[in-house]
Amino acid sequence: MQGDWVEDAERLEQIFVANAIASEDVQRAILLMNVGPTSYQLIETVSLPRKPTDYLFSVLFKIVKSYFHPKPSPIMKCF
Repeated sequence: MQGDWVEDAERLEQIFVANAIASEDVQRAILLMNVGPTSYQLIETVSLPRKPTDYLFSVLFKIVKSYFHPKPSPIMKCF
């Protein structure tokens, strides 16, 4: 899931477009049904203190994306 998260999620978004799936609740459900147990546990962890099902697909996508691609801290930019 790690390095491919963004690419896989973008491909999944295209599946939603191709199948006219506009509801973010349905999109989230499709995502959560199709990830493996390890990925699901990771999604649960990074979405704490809430459950993954409490978020819209777009918000959950941003949460997981920021886990894999965090913004560099201003202090680290100096080095």
